[in-house]
Amino acid sequence: MTGRALTKAIGGHLFGDIEEATGIEVSLHSCGHYFGASLISQGVPVVAVSRWLGHSSLEITWRVYSYLMPNDDEIRRAATAETMTAVAAGVHQSCTRAASSALQASNHGG
Repeated sequence: MTGRALTKAIGGHLFGDIEEATGIEVSLHSCGHYFGASLISQGVPVVAVSRWLGHSSLEITWRVYSYLMPNDDEIRRAATAETMTAVAAGVHQSCTRAASSALQASNHGG
């Protein structure tokens, strides 16, 4: 790239080459939709995405860009696993300490 801002004219040439090579219709507008939806899908706050895209309200950003992305299930599973691992670690430690204390008390006549 030249380091210059991506204008509609430059994008038209670039996207024309992509369309020709892939058969997929691409535009600055479609890239903006994909960018916004991808960020929201990956957990970037809607406030930040809305600001970056220059929207006048969060409602617009949420309504237009919060549809399901192809990898949402994978992201959800990873987030759930991370959360449950953290919860289970805390629960496991508490249970282990409580069970160990109870066992020690019963062994010592407690």
